[in-house]
Amino acid sequence: MKIWLYIMLTVIAILLVVGIALEIFFRHYVANETLRNATRDTTYAADAFSEEYENILKRFVSHTASADSYQLMCDVSVPHTKEYMNLNTSLQSQLSLYTDSSSLIHTAMFSDTKGQLFYSYKSRLRDDTFSPTDTYALSGAPSICIHPATQSPFRGQSDMVVITYLLTVNPSERMVLLADSYENCDAVLYFFLNAQHIQDYLALYYNGSTSDVLLYLTDGSGTPISLSSADDNYAIATDTAIQRGIRYLSGTSNKLLHTGDRYILLVPIANSDLYLANILPEYAVYTRIRSLDLMLLSIALVMFLLIPFLLFFVTRFVTKPLKLLMQSVQEIEIGTYEKPADGIPPADEIGQLSRSIDSMYQTIQQQFRQIKQDERENFQMELRLLSEQINPHFLYNTLECINMEIYNHHNDTASSMLSNLGGYLRISLSYGNSQHLISQEVDQVKAYVNIMNYRFRHSIHLTTNIDGDLLSMKILKSILQPLVENALKHGFSIDSSVYFPIAPMIDISIWREPDTLSIAITDNGAGIDIEHAKEIMYGSGTDADGRHHVGLHNIYHRLNSFYGKTDITFSSIPFYENKILIRFPYQNFCETQNECD
Repeated sequence: MKIWLYIMLTVIAILLVVGIALEIFFRHYVANETLRNATRDTTYAADAFSEEYENILKRFVSHTASADSYQLMCDVSVPHTKEYMNLNTSLQSQLSLYTDSSSLIHTAMFSDTKGQLFYSYKSRLRDDTFSPTDTYALSGAPSICIHPATQSPFRGQSDMVVITYLLTVNPSERMVLLADSYENCDAVLYFFLNAQHIQDYLALYYNGSTSDVLLYLTDGSGTPISLSSADDNYAIATDTAIQRGIRYLSGTSNKLLHTGDRYILLVPIANSDLYLANILPEYAVYTRIRSLDLMLLSIALVMFLLIPFLLFFVTRFVTKPLKLLMQSVQEIEIGTYEKPADGIPPADEIGQLSRSIDSMYQTIQQQFRQIKQDERENFQMELRLLSEQINPHFLYNTLECINMEIYNHHNDTASSMLSNLGGYLRISLSYGNSQHLISQEVDQVKAYVNIMNYRFRHSIHLTTNIDGDLLSMKILKSILQPLVENALKHGFSIDSSVYFPIAPMIDISIWREPDTLSIAITDNGAGIDIEHAKEIMYGSGTDADGRHHVGLHNIYHRLNSFYGKTDITFSSIPFYENKILIRFPYQNFCETQNECD
């Protein structure tokens, strides 16, 4: 009962801590996720409006750069060249081009330096005394300026965002250019963009819900551009804290600012001085956390009701698996263990511990078996090494060849073959020594090549290129001869009836490097299958057909075991140069320090 009470109190405390931690984590996570989504959606809407605004600029340039536009601007800049009605009629087509260049443009208008207005016949001024110069504060305005939403000067139209272009005529180039100031312009072009259409356009490209957010265009000072003073949200956009936050964000690379009970997101509009502002109330950011809070509270209540019953069953049944586990440990100690005890639940922690103990036991047993297997393989490798030193087939065939030479009264040839065979066997049968001189290793290869020349009547040309001071150094036995044998057998097919078109040439080079000894076996045979050679060398010495290729495999592992890290590389240009390069540490090559000096 006491254990049950302790465990229950501990679990309740843990649940309280976990619940509080989850609440903090999810509140932070949901807020960040909501703000990331809002930033992404705001950026997407800003990019869409930037693209539309860029299209407006491109089409303005395209329509204004034409020859017809130049002539019309000349007429507008010199208003007495045509009567007003005729000039206004001439401008209707140009005004229609501007109006049709974007769905956001409601209408277009020209004015000259005298204040004369030219606009579509479909439009009617609210007030004949309307002065765009005063209304839009053109004095001091830049060449292209976007003005905050105001009441349209035309009847039947809602609030408009106005884009003004200060134009000047360049007679020498016969072009219409942007003027640097209103005082230097010849005419002004006005695009009237419906403010509500801009708001709808931004809401259309904002992927998230716009019911709780405020999207609008603003300049760097925080002045709303696409919101008119009659808009319900205008007071929020002109709030001092909001405008101060926009001014701060416009001067930094940041996009997000938390001020008061709102978040401000500000994304720049390309090719303009405008920004897309997104004002998110704090409650909109944490809306999702309320349902999550309710779910966590429900889970906590259910857990508090279930904990006493769960702990009762846990404390009742946890001792049985522990006893079985201890039984398995005792069986391992006395050597009678065979498998995990039955009755331990496999899915809980005790079951995992039981499997881990079983896995550890099996691993130790496997390591014991592997050690025994390695010992057997090492013993077999030594036997293979001895058997490779005298190949029975090579000996039998050589003796048979000598017999035939004697039978044919070629006594000199038979004598020479016997002399070479004796030298070969004398070096190969030097039992008790794992090393011999490099000169002896080379002599063994020469004796072998001489015998092969006598046997097959081939002119095998063997050359050596070895530093003179290396000939008296010692090296591991039977390294060169198996490699030369492989070259003759696989590179020249010398023990088959296949005719080889060129004279076999084999070169043995041995040289020193600062820390290594290098051995190169080069021939002009049919080439080396490099991938196959590596597979034999690093593998078991048996290819996919079950044939044994112990020569290269044993050489690599013997060198690696005797000298340390050994590097064997292959290169092959068939019938030109096929090379096996062996490199191993030079300091381990020397038997004494004096030999290395």
